[in-house]
Amino acid sequence: MAVRASLLIAQRLPEGTLRRGHPKRLDAERIDGKEEDMPRRVTTLGWAGLGGLCVGLLVYGLGAAQAPQTPPPSGKTYFPVVEQDFAKVRADDLAAKPTVMQRQRTLLAERYDLGNRPAQGVMMSGGRKAVQQGVRVKLPAGLTWERLAAMSPDEIREKDLFPQGFLPLPRRAVDPAILGGDWDRVYGSLIFERTRPSAERLRELRPDIILGGTGWDVASSLDTHGIDTDALDYSDYPEWSQSIGFTQRGCRLRCSFCVVPRKEGAVREAATIADIWRGEPWPRHLLLLDNDFFGQPNWRARIDEIRSGGFKVSFNQGINARMLNDESAAAIASVDYRDDSMKVKRIYTAWDNRKDEARLFAGLDALVRHGVRPDHIMVYVLIGYWPGETHEDRDYRRRRLREFGARPYPMPFVRTPELVGFQRWVIGAYDKRIKWDRWQRSGYEPRRIIRRTPVMRREPVA
Repeated sequence: MAVRASLLIAQRLPEGTLRRGHPKRLDAERIDGKEEDMPRRVTTLGWAGLGGLCVGLLVYGLGAAQAPQTPPPSGKTYFPVVEQDFAKVRADDLAAKPTVMQRQRTLLAERYDLGNRPAQGVMMSGGRKAVQQGVRVKLPAGLTWERLAAMSPDEIREKDLFPQGFLPLPRRAVDPAILGGDWDRVYGSLIFERTRPSAERLRELRPDIILGGTGWDVASSLDTHGIDTDALDYSDYPEWSQSIGFTQRGCRLRCSFCVVPRKEGAVREAATIADIWRGEPWPRHLLLLDNDFFGQPNWRARIDEIRSGGFKVSFNQGINARMLNDESAAAIASVDYRDDSMKVKRIYTAWDNRKDEARLFAGLDALVRHGVRPDHIMVYVLIGYWPGETHEDRDYRRRRLREFGARPYPMPFVRTPELVGFQRWVIGAYDKRIKWDRWQRSGYEPRRIIRRTPVMRREPVA
Protein backbone atom coordinates (compact mmCIF):
# COMPACT_ATOMS: atom_id res chain seq x y z
CA MET A 1 0.00 0.00 0.00
CA ALA A 2 1.17 3.51 -0.67
CA VAL A 3 0.87 7.18 0.19
CA ARG A 4 0.07 9.47 -2.73
CA ALA A 5 1.14 13.12 -2.67
CA SER A 6 -0.13 15.68 -5.17
CA LEU A 7 0.94 19.32 -5.47
CA LEU A 8 1.03 22.12 -8.01
CA ILE A 9 4.66 23.23 -8.42
CA ALA A 10 4.86 26.62 -10.18
CA GLN A 11 7.81 27.56 -12.39
CA ARG A 12 9.87 30.78 -12.25
CA LEU A 13 7.62 33.80 -12.61
CA PRO A 14 8.43 37.51 -12.63
CA GLU A 15 6.81 39.13 -9.61
CA GLY A 16 3.07 39.43 -10.04
CA THR A 17 2.92 38.03 -13.57
CA LEU A 18 1.97 34.84 -15.34
CA ARG A 19 4.16 33.13 -17.90
CA ARG A 20 4.24 32.37 -21.57
CA GLY A 21 1.94 34.62 -23.48
CA HIS A 22 -1.45 33.94 -21.97
CA PRO A 23 -2.89 36.20 -19.23
CA LYS A 24 -4.78 33.32 -17.58
CA ARG A 25 -2.01 30.72 -17.60
CA LEU A 26 -0.21 29.30 -14.63
CA ASP A 27 2.75 27.13 -15.57
CA ALA A 28 2.62 24.19 -13.18
CA GLU A 29 3.55 20.56 -12.95
CA ARG A 30 1.39 17.90 -11.38
CA ILE A 31 3.67 15.51 -9.54
CA ASP A 32 3.18 12.34 -7.54
CA GLY A 33 5.24 10.55 -4.91
CA LYS A 34 4.93 7.12 -3.31
CA GLU A 35 6.23 5.46 -0.15
CA GLU A 36 5.24 2.34 1.74
CA ASP A 37 2.53 2.90 4.35
CA MET A 38 -1.24 2.77 4.92
CA PRO A 39 -3.57 3.97 2.14
CA ARG A 40 -4.39 7.64 2.63
CA ARG A 41 -6.44 10.34 0.95
CA VAL A 42 -4.96 13.53 -0.49
CA THR A 43 -6.99 16.72 -0.68
CA THR A 44 -5.66 19.75 -2.59
CA LEU A 45 -6.91 23.21 -1.64
CA GLY A 46 -6.06 26.36 -3.64
CA TRP A 47 -6.25 29.85 -2.13
CA ALA A 48 -5.96 32.72 -4.61
CA GLY A 49 -6.08 36.49 -4.15
CA LEU A 50 -5.13 39.80 -5.77
CA GLY A 51 -1.79 40.41 -7.47
CA GLY A 52 -0.84 36.83 -8.16
CA LEU A 53 -1.52 35.39 -4.69
CA CYS A 54 -1.13 31.65 -4.89
CA VAL A 55 -0.96 29.43 -1.85
CA GLY A 56 -1.43 25.74 -2.56
CA LEU A 57 -2.24 23.32 0.23
CA LEU A 58 -1.73 19.62 0.47
CA VAL A 59 -3.81 17.92 3.10
CA TYR A 60 -3.22 14.31 4.10
CA GLY A 61 -5.84 12.16 5.83
CA LEU A 62 -7.30 8.69 6.09
CA GLY A 63 -9.29 7.61 3.09
CA ALA A 64 -9.14 5.99 -0.34
CA ALA A 65 -5.99 5.22 -2.30
CA GLN A 66 -5.06 6.75 -5.65
CA ALA A 67 -7.71 6.60 -8.35
CA PRO A 68 -6.65 4.80 -11.53
CA GLN A 69 -6.01 6.88 -14.64
CA THR A 70 -8.62 6.78 -17.38
CA PRO A 71 -8.17 7.33 -21.12
CA PRO A 72 -8.95 10.79 -22.52
CA PRO A 73 -12.71 11.45 -22.63
CA SER A 74 -14.50 12.02 -25.91
CA GLY A 75 -17.03 14.71 -26.67
CA LYS A 76 -17.77 17.55 -24.27
CA THR A 77 -15.70 17.50 -21.07
CA TYR A 78 -15.86 19.47 -17.85
CA PHE A 79 -14.41 19.49 -14.36
CA PRO A 80 -16.00 17.09 -11.86
CA VAL A 81 -18.98 18.62 -10.06
CA VAL A 82 -19.27 18.20 -6.30
CA GLU A 83 -22.92 17.43 -5.52
CA GLN A 84 -24.06 18.70 -2.10
CA ASP A 85 -27.46 19.44 -0.64
CA PHE A 86 -28.16 23.17 -1.00
CA ALA A 87 -29.89 23.43 2.36
CA LYS A 88 -26.84 21.94 4.10
CA VAL A 89 -24.43 24.25 2.26
CA ARG A 90 -26.56 27.28 3.18
CA ALA A 91 -26.82 26.18 6.82
CA ASP A 92 -23.05 25.63 7.04
CA ASP A 93 -22.35 29.05 5.52
CA LEU A 94 -24.78 30.80 7.88
CA ALA A 95 -23.20 29.04 10.86
CA ALA A 96 -19.71 30.10 9.73
CA LYS A 97 -20.69 33.71 8.93
CA PRO A 98 -20.10 35.22 12.42
CA THR A 99 -16.62 33.73 12.59
CA VAL A 100 -15.72 34.87 9.07
CA MET A 101 -17.08 38.39 9.66
CA GLN A 102 -15.20 38.73 12.95
CA ARG A 103 -11.97 37.56 11.32
CA GLN A 104 -12.32 40.14 8.53
CA ARG A 105 -13.21 42.93 10.98
CA THR A 106 -10.11 42.11 12.99
CA LEU A 107 -7.98 42.16 9.84
CA LEU A 108 -9.40 45.54 8.75
CA ALA A 109 -8.85 47.01 12.23
CA GLU A 110 -5.23 45.84 12.19
CA ARG A 111 -4.55 47.50 8.83
CA TYR A 112 -6.69 50.64 8.87
CA ASP A 113 -7.90 53.47 11.08
CA LEU A 114 -11.67 52.92 10.92
CA GLY A 115 -12.66 55.97 12.96
CA ASN A 116 -15.44 58.24 11.67
CA ARG A 117 -13.81 61.61 10.83
CA PRO A 118 -15.75 63.14 7.90
CA ALA A 119 -14.29 66.00 5.91
CA GLN A 120 -16.39 69.11 6.26
CA GLY A 121 -18.38 70.01 3.15
CA VAL A 122 -17.07 67.15 0.99
CA MET A 123 -19.66 64.54 0.03
CA MET A 124 -19.56 61.39 -2.07
CA SER A 125 -21.10 61.48 -5.54
CA GLY A 126 -24.53 60.43 -4.23
CA GLY A 127 -24.60 63.43 -1.89
CA ARG A 128 -25.60 61.30 1.11
CA LYS A 129 -22.27 60.29 2.71
CA ALA A 130 -19.36 62.48 3.70
CA VAL A 131 -15.85 61.69 2.42
CA GLN A 132 -13.61 60.52 5.26
CA GLN A 133 -10.61 62.67 6.09
CA GLY A 134 -6.96 61.78 6.66
CA VAL A 135 -4.63 58.86 6.01
CA ARG A 136 -6.27 55.60 7.12
CA VAL A 137 -3.52 53.05 6.53
CA LYS A 138 -1.86 52.15 9.82
CA LEU A 139 1.92 52.10 10.23
CA PRO A 140 3.87 49.63 12.38
CA ALA A 141 4.22 50.73 16.00
CA GLY A 142 6.69 53.60 16.49
CA LEU A 143 7.00 54.41 12.77
CA THR A 144 6.03 57.70 11.16
CA TRP A 145 5.39 58.51 7.50
CA GLU A 146 8.39 60.85 7.53
CA ARG A 147 10.71 58.08 8.74
CA LEU A 148 9.24 55.64 6.23
CA ALA A 149 9.76 58.12 3.37
CA ALA A 150 13.44 58.48 4.32
CA MET A 151 14.09 54.71 4.07
CA SER A 152 15.24 52.89 0.96
CA PRO A 153 13.05 50.10 -0.50
CA ASP A 154 15.64 47.51 0.56
CA GLU A 155 15.59 48.80 4.16
CA ILE A 156 11.78 48.70 4.27
CA ARG A 157 11.83 45.14 2.94
CA GLU A 158 14.58 43.93 5.29
CA LYS A 159 12.87 45.41 8.37
CA ASP A 160 9.40 44.29 7.20
CA LEU A 161 7.99 47.82 7.59
CA PHE A 162 5.82 47.98 4.47
CA PRO A 163 2.34 49.18 5.56
CA GLN A 164 -0.02 46.20 5.48
CA GLY A 165 -2.91 48.40 4.39
CA PHE A 166 -1.40 48.67 0.91
CA LEU A 167 -1.42 44.90 0.46
CA PRO A 168 -4.40 43.14 -1.16
CA LEU A 169 -7.01 41.60 1.08
CA PRO A 170 -7.65 37.88 0.65
CA ARG A 171 -10.59 37.26 -1.67
CA ARG A 172 -11.30 33.78 -0.37
CA ALA A 173 -11.33 32.50 3.15
CA VAL A 174 -9.85 29.12 3.91
CA ASP A 175 -12.45 26.92 5.53
CA PRO A 176 -11.22 26.33 9.11
CA ALA A 177 -13.06 23.00 9.09
CA ILE A 178 -10.75 21.75 6.34
CA LEU A 179 -7.57 22.93 8.02
CA GLY A 180 -8.82 21.73 11.37
CA GLY A 181 -9.64 18.25 10.13
CA ASP A 182 -7.99 15.06 11.24
CA TRP A 183 -5.16 15.32 8.73
CA ASP A 184 -1.73 13.79 9.20
CA ARG A 185 0.06 16.69 7.48
CA VAL A 186 -0.82 20.02 5.88
CA TYR A 187 1.54 21.63 3.35
CA GLY A 188 1.46 25.22 2.02
CA SER A 189 3.42 26.38 -1.03
CA LEU A 190 4.07 30.07 -1.85
CA ILE A 191 5.26 31.40 -5.20
CA PHE A 192 5.81 35.05 -4.20
CA GLU A 193 7.23 36.60 -1.02
CA ARG A 194 4.38 39.09 -0.86
CA THR A 195 1.99 36.26 0.01
CA ARG A 196 3.81 35.56 3.30
CA PRO A 197 1.11 37.36 5.36
CA SER A 198 -1.43 34.89 3.98
CA ALA A 199 0.82 31.99 4.94
CA GLU A 200 1.17 33.42 8.43
CA ARG A 201 -2.61 33.47 8.77
CA LEU A 202 -2.69 29.85 7.66
CA ARG A 203 -0.17 29.04 10.35
CA GLU A 204 -2.46 30.62 12.93
CA LEU A 205 -5.23 28.27 11.80
CA ARG A 206 -2.91 25.28 11.61
CA PRO A 207 0.32 25.71 13.68
CA ASP A 208 1.80 22.43 12.39
CA ILE A 209 1.55 23.46 8.71
CA ILE A 210 4.73 22.79 6.69
CA LEU A 211 5.41 25.85 4.52
CA GLY A 212 7.68 25.97 1.48
CA GLY A 213 8.07 27.27 -2.05
CA THR A 214 10.17 30.14 -3.43
CA GLY A 215 8.06 32.70 -1.57
CA TRP A 216 8.91 31.11 1.78
CA ASP A 217 12.18 29.18 1.59
CA VAL A 218 14.10 28.71 -1.66
CA ALA A 219 15.97 25.72 -0.26
CA SER A 220 12.84 23.77 0.69
CA SER A 221 11.35 21.05 -1.50
CA LEU A 222 9.03 18.08 -1.21
CA ASP A 223 12.06 15.80 -1.39
CA THR A 224 13.41 17.28 1.85
CA HIS A 225 10.20 16.05 3.51
CA GLY A 226 10.55 12.53 2.15
CA ILE A 227 8.11 12.91 -0.75
CA ASP A 228 9.37 11.50 -4.06
CA THR A 229 8.57 13.75 -7.02
CA ASP A 230 9.60 11.56 -9.97
CA ALA A 231 6.20 10.25 -11.10
CA LEU A 232 3.32 12.44 -12.31
CA ASP A 233 -0.35 12.04 -11.48
CA TYR A 234 -2.98 13.28 -13.96
CA SER A 235 -6.04 11.66 -12.40
CA ASP A 236 -7.53 14.93 -11.08
CA TYR A 237 -7.42 16.42 -14.61
CA PRO A 238 -9.13 13.88 -16.90
CA GLU A 239 -9.52 16.44 -19.73
CA TRP A 240 -5.76 17.20 -19.82
CA SER A 241 -4.10 15.41 -22.72
CA GLN A 242 -0.50 16.69 -22.86
CA SER A 243 2.43 14.98 -21.16
CA ILE A 244 4.31 17.33 -18.82
CA GLY A 245 7.82 17.01 -17.51
CA PHE A 246 11.49 17.98 -17.34
CA THR A 247 14.29 16.49 -19.39
CA GLN A 248 16.73 18.52 -17.25
CA ARG A 249 16.83 20.66 -14.11
CA GLY A 250 19.02 23.63 -13.14
CA CYS A 251 20.68 26.26 -15.32
CA ARG A 252 24.17 27.16 -16.57
CA LEU A 253 23.62 30.86 -15.89
CA ARG A 254 23.18 32.85 -12.69
CA CYS A 255 20.93 35.75 -13.61
CA SER A 256 20.36 38.05 -10.63
CA PHE A 257 16.58 38.11 -11.11
CA CYS A 258 16.13 34.34 -11.42
CA VAL A 259 15.68 31.83 -8.59
CA VAL A 260 16.38 28.68 -10.64
CA PRO A 261 20.15 28.35 -9.92
CA ARG A 262 19.56 28.76 -6.18
CA LYS A 263 16.62 26.40 -6.09
CA GLU A 264 17.72 23.72 -8.58
CA GLY A 265 21.51 24.12 -8.71
CA ALA A 266 23.72 23.10 -11.62
CA VAL A 267 22.37 21.50 -14.79
CA ARG A 268 21.54 17.83 -14.50
CA GLU A 269 19.53 15.39 -16.59
CA ALA A 270 16.07 14.48 -15.35
CA ALA A 271 14.18 12.23 -17.80
CA THR A 272 14.00 10.94 -21.35
CA ILE A 273 11.05 11.61 -23.65
CA ALA A 274 9.89 8.01 -23.08
CA ASP A 275 9.82 8.73 -19.32
CA ILE A 276 7.68 11.83 -19.84
CA TRP A 277 5.15 10.64 -22.44
CA ARG A 278 2.09 9.01 -20.90
CA GLY A 279 1.85 6.41 -23.67
CA GLU A 280 -1.12 5.28 -25.73
CA PRO A 281 -3.91 6.37 -26.10
CA TRP A 282 -2.63 9.84 -25.16
CA PRO A 283 -1.55 12.17 -27.99
CA ARG A 284 2.14 12.75 -28.63
CA HIS A 285 2.05 16.25 -27.14
CA LEU A 286 4.95 17.26 -24.86
CA LEU A 287 4.96 20.25 -22.51
CA LEU A 288 8.61 20.56 -21.43
CA LEU A 289 9.30 22.75 -18.39
CA ASP A 290 13.11 22.73 -18.80
CA ASN A 291 14.80 25.98 -17.84
CA ASP A 292 17.95 25.26 -19.88
CA PHE A 293 17.19 22.51 -22.42
CA PHE A 294 20.46 22.90 -24.35
CA GLY A 295 22.49 23.04 -21.14
CA GLN A 296 22.26 19.27 -20.67
CA PRO A 297 25.00 17.17 -22.29
CA ASN A 298 22.59 14.75 -24.01
CA TRP A 299 20.22 17.27 -25.59
CA ARG A 300 20.90 15.73 -29.03
CA ALA A 301 19.43 12.42 -27.83
CA ARG A 302 16.32 14.22 -26.53
CA ILE A 303 15.88 16.05 -29.86
CA ASP A 304 16.21 12.76 -31.73
CA GLU A 305 13.56 11.17 -29.44
CA ILE A 306 11.17 14.06 -30.11
CA ARG A 307 11.76 14.00 -33.86
CA SER A 308 11.73 10.25 -34.41
CA GLY A 309 8.69 9.82 -32.13
CA GLY A 310 6.63 12.33 -34.13
CA PHE A 311 5.97 14.52 -31.06
CA LYS A 312 4.67 18.06 -30.96
CA VAL A 313 6.68 19.87 -28.30
CA SER A 314 6.31 23.11 -26.38
CA PHE A 315 9.56 24.39 -24.87
CA ASN A 316 7.37 26.14 -22.36
CA GLN A 317 10.04 27.84 -20.23
CA GLY A 318 11.92 29.16 -23.23
CA ILE A 319 15.12 28.58 -25.18
CA ASN A 320 18.18 30.72 -24.44
CA ALA A 321 18.68 32.26 -27.89
CA ARG A 322 21.86 34.01 -26.75
CA MET A 323 23.61 30.64 -26.56
CA LEU A 324 22.30 29.10 -29.78
CA ASN A 325 24.64 28.07 -32.59
CA ASP A 326 23.88 26.61 -35.99
CA GLU A 327 23.64 23.06 -34.63
CA SER A 328 21.18 23.82 -31.84
CA ALA A 329 19.16 26.22 -34.04
CA ALA A 330 18.86 23.51 -36.72
CA ALA A 331 17.77 21.05 -34.02
CA ILE A 332 14.91 23.34 -32.96
CA ALA A 333 13.83 23.87 -36.56
CA SER A 334 13.79 20.09 -37.11
CA VAL A 335 11.07 19.37 -34.53
CA ASP A 336 7.37 20.31 -34.49
CA TYR A 337 7.66 23.17 -31.96
CA ARG A 338 4.36 24.53 -30.59
CA ASP A 339 2.77 26.78 -28.00
CA ASP A 340 1.24 25.18 -24.91
CA SER A 341 -2.07 24.57 -26.68
CA MET A 342 -0.25 22.63 -29.44
CA LYS A 343 -2.22 24.65 -32.02
CA VAL A 344 0.26 27.39 -32.95
CA LYS A 345 3.90 27.21 -34.06
CA ARG A 346 5.86 28.94 -31.31
CA ILE A 347 9.38 29.25 -29.91
CA TYR A 348 9.84 31.17 -26.65
CA THR A 349 12.98 33.06 -25.69
CA ALA A 350 13.86 36.22 -23.72
CA TRP A 351 15.70 39.54 -23.97
CA ASP A 352 16.40 40.42 -20.35
CA ASN A 353 19.22 42.94 -20.82
CA ARG A 354 19.82 45.43 -23.63
CA LYS A 355 23.54 44.59 -23.44
CA ASP A 356 22.73 41.12 -24.83
CA GLU A 357 21.48 42.53 -28.13
CA ALA A 358 24.28 41.21 -30.39
CA ARG A 359 24.24 37.67 -28.92
CA LEU A 360 20.43 37.51 -28.92
CA PHE A 361 20.06 38.49 -32.57
CA ALA A 362 22.86 36.14 -33.59
CA GLY A 363 20.73 33.32 -32.12
CA LEU A 364 17.52 34.63 -33.71
CA ASP A 365 19.26 34.91 -37.08
CA ALA A 366 20.44 31.31 -36.72
CA LEU A 367 16.87 30.13 -36.09
CA VAL A 368 15.58 31.94 -39.18
CA ARG A 369 18.49 30.70 -41.24
CA HIS A 370 17.48 27.11 -40.47
CA GLY A 371 13.79 27.57 -41.28
CA VAL A 372 12.06 29.13 -38.25
CA ARG A 373 9.80 32.01 -39.28
CA PRO A 374 10.40 35.24 -37.29
CA ASP A 375 6.68 35.39 -36.48
CA HIS A 376 6.99 32.01 -34.73
CA ILE A 377 9.34 33.52 -32.14
CA MET A 378 7.95 35.14 -28.98
CA VAL A 379 10.53 37.14 -27.02
CA TYR A 380 9.89 37.94 -23.36
CA VAL A 381 11.32 41.37 -22.53
CA LEU A 382 12.21 41.96 -18.88
CA ILE A 383 11.29 45.55 -17.92
CA GLY A 384 11.45 47.49 -14.67
CA TYR A 385 14.39 45.55 -13.22
CA TRP A 386 17.66 47.26 -14.15
CA PRO A 387 18.57 50.49 -12.28
CA GLY A 388 18.19 53.61 -14.40
CA GLU A 389 16.00 51.96 -17.03
CA THR A 390 14.06 54.46 -19.12
CA HIS A 391 11.11 54.24 -21.48
CA GLU A 392 13.53 54.63 -24.39
CA ASP A 393 15.45 51.54 -23.21
CA ARG A 394 12.22 49.52 -23.22
CA ASP A 395 10.99 50.96 -26.48
CA TYR A 396 14.30 50.31 -28.24
CA ARG A 397 13.98 46.59 -27.58
CA ARG A 398 10.34 46.65 -28.70
CA ARG A 399 11.24 48.37 -31.98
CA ARG A 400 14.15 46.03 -32.72
CA LEU A 401 11.98 42.95 -32.24
CA ARG A 402 9.14 44.38 -34.32
CA GLU A 403 11.61 45.19 -37.11
CA PHE A 404 12.96 41.64 -36.97
CA GLY A 405 9.44 40.24 -37.21
CA ALA A 406 9.34 38.52 -33.81
CA ARG A 407 6.63 38.95 -31.18
CA PRO A 408 7.78 41.05 -28.19
CA TYR A 409 6.13 40.31 -24.85
CA PRO A 410 7.12 42.73 -22.04
CA MET A 411 7.31 41.20 -18.55
CA PRO A 412 7.27 43.80 -15.72
CA PHE A 413 9.47 42.88 -12.76
CA VAL A 414 7.43 45.35 -10.70
CA ARG A 415 3.89 46.21 -11.67
CA THR A 416 3.73 50.01 -11.87
CA PRO A 417 0.97 51.63 -13.96
CA GLU A 418 3.51 52.71 -16.60
CA LEU A 419 5.13 49.27 -16.92
CA VAL A 420 1.80 47.44 -17.01
CA GLY A 421 0.57 50.04 -19.52
CA PHE A 422 3.65 49.39 -21.68
CA GLN A 423 3.03 45.66 -21.46
CA ARG A 424 -0.58 46.06 -22.56
CA TRP A 425 0.42 48.45 -25.37
CA VAL A 426 2.73 45.84 -26.87
CA ILE A 427 0.87 42.58 -26.15
CA GLY A 428 -2.33 43.97 -27.67
CA ALA A 429 -0.33 45.20 -30.70
CA TYR A 430 -1.64 48.72 -30.02
CA ASP A 431 1.96 49.88 -30.53
CA LYS A 432 1.53 49.18 -34.25
CA ARG A 433 -1.11 51.90 -34.67
CA ILE A 434 -1.07 54.14 -31.57
CA LYS A 435 1.91 56.27 -30.53
CA TRP A 436 3.16 55.90 -26.96
CA ASP A 437 2.45 59.48 -25.87
CA ARG A 438 -1.16 59.18 -27.01
CA TRP A 439 -1.47 55.77 -25.33
CA GLN A 440 -0.06 57.23 -22.11
CA ARG A 441 -2.47 60.19 -22.18
CA SER A 442 -5.36 57.74 -22.48
CA GLY A 443 -4.37 56.14 -19.16
CA TYR A 444 -3.26 53.00 -21.07
CA GLU A 445 -6.92 52.32 -21.97
CA PRO A 446 -7.75 51.79 -25.66
CA ARG A 447 -11.43 52.55 -25.05
CA ARG A 448 -10.47 56.12 -24.10
CA ILE A 449 -8.87 56.77 -27.47
CA ILE A 450 -11.60 58.21 -29.66
CA ARG A 451 -11.06 57.91 -33.39
CA ARG A 452 -12.11 61.17 -34.94
CA THR A 453 -13.47 60.88 -38.45
CA PRO A 454 -14.21 63.87 -40.66
CA VAL A 455 -17.86 64.91 -40.81
CA MET A 456 -19.25 65.65 -44.28
CA ARG A 457 -21.17 68.90 -44.36
CA ARG A 458 -24.37 68.85 -46.36
CA GLU A 459 -24.73 71.74 -48.77
CA PRO A 460 -28.09 73.51 -48.64
CA VAL A 461 -30.39 72.72 -51.51
CA ALA A 462 -31.13 75.81 -53.66
